[in-house]
Amino acid sequence: LVLIDASGIPSKGERPIVFKLASNPIMSMVLQKVTPKSFIKKNLLEVYENDAQVTEELVTRYHDFATREGNRQAFVDRVKTHSKDYSGLLKNLEEPTLIMWGEKDEWIPFEIAHEMDRLIPISRIVSYPNVGHLPMEEFPKVSAEDARSFLLEKL
Repeated sequence: LVLIDASGIPSKGERPIVFKLASNPIMSMVLQKVTPKSFIKKNLLEVYENDAQVTEELVTRYHDFATREGNRQAFVDRVKTHSKDYSGLLKNLEEPTLIMWGEKDEWIPFEIAHEMDRLIPISRIVSYPNVGHLPMEEFPKVSAEDARSFLLEKL
């Protein structure tokens, strides 16, 4: 199992503004109809540690994904889903697990990686010091090689 800046353990940190807006009944209706590129860019600047990587091309790609038919509704539905805390079940995982994490993740604190590592019996953390929420995008070759190495040693 490979987890990359994964949610799943409740955090006491502040929820990103996009999640707060999507949880609000009025704003969720607006988000389903209107998604300005500036809003996408703001979110990307939060999840990328290196702002220079947030290019207009990247913003356009994310905007295209976000505005694809059904994606806005799916996002709002996911945010509005109130799930129970099942993190206590992580101790039952039998699969070796690689926990990959950007240490500068503003959306899910790095401490969550350590909590997952503590709960999952066969796990280890690979962290990236100057990376945000998306190591697979900020450092694609390095993070892909880390995942590849882990998967090959476990097969």
